[in-house]
Amino acid sequence: MSQPTIRAAQLVFTNVEAGDSKAGQRGFQVWQASKELADVKRDITRRVDDYRLPAGVAPADQHVYARDCYFPLADKKLFAVARTVPLPEKDKFGRGGRFFAHVLVVEAEDFKNLHFDPFQLLDAAAFLGHPDELKKKYEAEWKTGEIPGVDITIRPDPRDQAGLPGQARELLVGHCDREPDKLKTVVVVGKPADVAAELRKIFRALPPQLRRTAAFDTLSVGSSLTQVPCTFAGCPTADALKMWAFRRFVRFDTATQTLTPAADPAPRSLLAALTATEVWDVASSSERSAAWDAAGAIHRAATSPDALKTGASAAAAAGPVALSLLQACTEFPATLKNLSTSWEKLHPAAVIGFPGVGPALQKYLKVGLSEQLRRLGSEPPREIVAEQIFNGLLSASLADPDRDVLTQIRSWHDEKPVNRRLGLLLLSLLDRVNIELTTVVNNINDPDSAWLKQYLSETLKCDGRAVPAMSDKLAARGEIRPEDLAEAELLCDVSDDPAADLLRFQIAFHRGRSAVERHFAAHAPPSADDLLKLIRPRIVEGWTFVENQLFLGFYVYPSSEAEYVVIREIMKGLSRLNRPLVKHFLREMVPEVRPVIGEAPLREAIIQSAPVTDIVKRILDAKSSPLSESKTLSIRNRVENLSAQHTEELLAWLRSKMIPGDCFKQFPAPPFDAFRVGWEFRWMTQTDASSQIPKLVEIVLGLIARRVDVGEITEPIPPMTDRDRFMWLLRQFPGKAN
Repeated sequence: MSQPTIRAAQLVFTNVEAGDSKAGQRGFQVWQASKELADVKRDITRRVDDYRLPAGVAPADQHVYARDCYFPLADKKLFAVARTVPLPEKDKFGRGGRFFAHVLVVEAEDFKNLHFDPFQLLDAAAFLGHPDELKKKYEAEWKTGEIPGVDITIRPDPRDQAGLPGQARELLVGHCDREPDKLKTVVVVGKPADVAAELRKIFRALPPQLRRTAAFDTLSVGSSLTQVPCTFAGCPTADALKMWAFRRFVRFDTATQTLTPAADPAPRSLLAALTATEVWDVASSSERSAAWDAAGAIHRAATSPDALKTGASAAAAAGPVALSLLQACTEFPATLKNLSTSWEKLHPAAVIGFPGVGPALQKYLKVGLSEQLRRLGSEPPREIVAEQIFNGLLSASLADPDRDVLTQIRSWHDEKPVNRRLGLLLLSLLDRVNIELTTVVNNINDPDSAWLKQYLSETLKCDGRAVPAMSDKLAARGEIRPEDLAEAELLCDVSDDPAADLLRFQIAFHRGRSAVERHFAAHAPPSADDLLKLIRPRIVEGWTFVENQLFLGFYVYPSSEAEYVVIREIMKGLSRLNRPLVKHFLREMVPEVRPVIGEAPLREAIIQSAPVTDIVKRILDAKSSPLSESKTLSIRNRVENLSAQHTEELLAWLRSKMIPGDCFKQFPAPPFDAFRVGWEFRWMTQTDASSQIPKLVEIVLGLIARRVDVGEITEPIPPMTDRDRFMWLLRQFPGKAN
């Protein structure tokens, strides 16, 4: 298998004479750099320009103090490793201290493939150590000051490298897993090569995510750490460490594997505990990276519900070894518990605290680790929550739950409904007057209709007393609220009590309207006592309803003196309204009721109605005086402007007064062709009323004004006075003239 190759940009910081410098300057400078590093030259220089040999190092030993560095750049979009070696030659003025720093810079995506392990770069790179070496390698480019990048072939990640013991791993991981402002530099005392060897062990123990920011310098002078902080730094001797002005550090004792002074006490973190497991030693870098990603994501999710889905999904996506790492971590069960608690926080408190919901969620999570993480990474199971709430609401112990709790639960449910019956249940508890409940109950094709009807029947206590009690409530003289009527209507829908018919009649009475498509008396018309019970409140809406019912054909036929009393009460009530009552009272009730209620109240009721009965009023009043031309014109205008509904009513009234085809037999000496007029009227009333308004106008005006145009007259009309003509006309309408 071919080994991976990474492209690295290059930068060299060293001391050269002016003749070798593109800028024509002598001394320390960025001598060579790849063009893609133009924006980060300054940042790189700050990391390598502080190289100093320890005091007293013999020239023959200077090579021992070659320095290795690792640091992130440009908001961690670039990562660099550097090797700095001392140069034995002095400059032209005889000054020493020259060094050669060769820096390799890789992009974050490439470095991530190495699990942010800088030692893989340090081991694989062919660092240059002298200006002459660079001139020879880049003979054609060096004079421009711009050398190209270089390809680095990465060696396989060895699994048999020595690592830190578990306790030391946990100690260092816990120390490094802190906020930057709380992190102290870890100093390792020893020669640079020894420091690098120890850091190699430490970096093998560090999770890849901590490696990203764990900059190190194997030969630090201390003073520069204030400006360019490092997570790890090497110091050649303990005496030199004592001379450091920089004091914000802890020393790692390689012999005892401890930190001095001891780090500030902190709770043991999941991430630190993860690296202390035995499985960590045998896991590859990729497996450690996956485990660390998962653990870190879970750690964040356990404290932030917003990170829950991302965190648990990352954990669920980890490989088997990564999962075994998590499972081997002693802190993981507690973290999972916190995570599940955080998961529950995604529900409102009222929802998660509802009886049965919390245990149901915990039971849902008690599965294998991989499945548990997968579930935690998915959206919380609203179906389970909804089912538990539904069962809780149906239980006897929650017959009267707190309204605020129900409101919160309904708000949660309405965001994404998953259980329709729960929605209907909440609706019945919070808004029983909602029309949706009535719609579902009355729709036999709705799959939830039977269940909802049964539930409402039980909760409304339809035990034979509910309907009469509600009927008595509506019959009371007190104010009836709309919600009372809505509850009564719902009671009618779910009850099989025959008394519900009267209750429906009462509901419509109080609302002042009726639905034509619904028959309010499924079993029998209301009795006289029922009607009397209805009209006692004497509200306008109730009278309107009674009137509408009469026009719909819901008639009351008086058969006893008691019922005549009821009819008289109805007549008195209706006489106060300005309503068209002609159809019922002139055609059906008037002939039978007149002997009981008398002519005057009847005429008063008829005269008070409008607009159709305005014509009847004129007819009745015309017995004393004929209509003038101006009154005739006024009536014409009224009839021409009738609405379709009133036209139908007038046609119905006229139809009931004439006997088409036979009326000529009743006329002893007809003043006009009665047969022709009757037949023409019959044809007209059997067609669309609105299209016959002109003909209707002529007939009505002809009857009223006694000037009927009959077309061809078959025989002469005998002379008659206007009064004789009108009295003859009235006699054609039985019961309307004496």
